[in-house]
Amino acid sequence: MPRNKKESLLFSLLMTTGMVLIMVTYRMYIGTGALYLKPLIMVMIRSFIIAFIVNKFFAHPLAVKIAGWSKVTQNNPKIMKRAMTIVKILSMATLMSLQGMIFVGAPITFTTYATTWLLSIVVSAPASILIVGPLATKILSNYQLRVQVEEES
Repeated sequence: MPRNKKESLLFSLLMTTGMVLIMVTYRMYIGTGALYLKPLIMVMIRSFIIAFIVNKFFAHPLAVKIAGWSKVTQNNPKIMKRAMTIVKILSMATLMSLQGMIFVGAPITFTTYATTWLLSIVVSAPASILIVGPLATKILSNYQLRVQVEEES
């Protein structure tokens, strides 16, 4: 896990990039039945900027606060990490689903929002927990090892 602000920024960039890549590709494919390169790239850039801001200034602080409320999570780093992951997935899916609906001009009703949110959770939770999270953690760990070796030299 990140040990300082630089590593936290790197980890956030890795997670945001991976999740935006997966979610935009998924949402565009189920929305259009096809993937078009130019619109895909444009939506990814916009979504990356929004997702990074939402994560940095809303989802992460919220996850830290909610996960930190319980004495169980405070005394167990593994449970704290899992609780933070769940809160981040739910809060990001909540806001990014709304963002997607606004940008495609979908009617914002309870039914369309709930469907969009549920379809987002179905993909984002496994993607975050099984693919993007472990990959970002591995990249961060390799970076930390490289920095540690350079500092010892």
